Amino acid sequence: MTANLLVIGSINIDLLIQTSNFPKIGETVIGENMVVSPGGKGANQAVAAARLGAKVKILGCVGNDYFADTILGNLTSAGVNCDSVKRIEATHTGAAIVEVEAKTGNNRIILIPGANHSFSPEILNDYVKEIAQADAVLLQFEIPPETVTQALKIAHNYDVEIILNAAPAISLPEDIYPQIDTLIVNEIECSILYGRLVEDKHSLSKASLNFLNKGIKKVIVTLGEKGVFFASKSFQRLIPAFRVQAIDTTGAGDAFVGAYAAKYFEHRSFINAVSYANLAGAFSTTKRTAQFSLPNRQDLEAFSKAVN
Repeated sequence: MTANLLVIGSINIDLLIQTSNFPKIGETVIGENMVVSPGGKGANQAVAAARLGAKVKILGCVGNDYFADTILGNLTSAGVNCDSVKRIEATHTGAAIVEVEAKTGNNRIILIPGANHSFSPEILNDYVKEIAQADAVLLQFEIPPETVTQALKIAHNYDVEIILNAAPAISLPEDIYPQIDTLIVNEIECSILYGRLVEDKHSLSKASLNFLNKGIKKVIVTLGEKGVFFASKSFQRLIPAFRVQAIDTTGAGDAFVGAYAAKYFEHRSFINAVSYANLAGAFSTTKRTAQFSLPNRQDLEAFSKAVN
């Protein structure tokens, strides 16, 4: 079955700068390359899912500027329905300054919310029908937390499955947890939500059990080069990462989330969806920039043969 997904989240323009070394405080370094590309966790996850066969609509906010036109054009060309994107006249489109270390592919990001910050809970009132008709809603925290909370409540009231990528991580009210079907976080985000350092399989198991006991049905923790840990009430599993030469890790988490959503709603197999998402995340690190690195099905078929 083709997934019918609604992504509610951020829409940005990314300025990606590659450098040999991250600058220290007060230091100037020479960059090696610069790319301007569409980004934002919401938009990235929408494109990731659409390229892998899902039917995707995005709900978000952009400014009334040149960047908005560029971003919406890219989303549309990727197969994402942008009819529910709202233009905010009085502000600029959200932006992210991404520094990438050439030798490792690691990144540091400065986020300027722009129009994303104007995405209020009241805006959601015009899109209740879209939420109610989706198979699943994908959410992140690059829009105001109160908007995410309102979206969770609406989706939960209509029995729509909820995938929350709690990034960047914030403290969640206890009554939010039972509304979440799938929680996806990385190690740092998991530690913040759990309130303790998560650094090995034992602590991953305890953290996941904590979330499950609060009402979440499925927990996924991405671990970068260490793989991915995932759990439900019936099992826990750690699978290794694919061994690749990482060029840029920007957007790898979004590739994972989008691929997971697209695959899970095809067959309702938790294990298969996580494995597929693990492959998509690895693939994305072998390309530069977030949205331009996101694979389609043919890309993943070829990549799977190469790394397995």
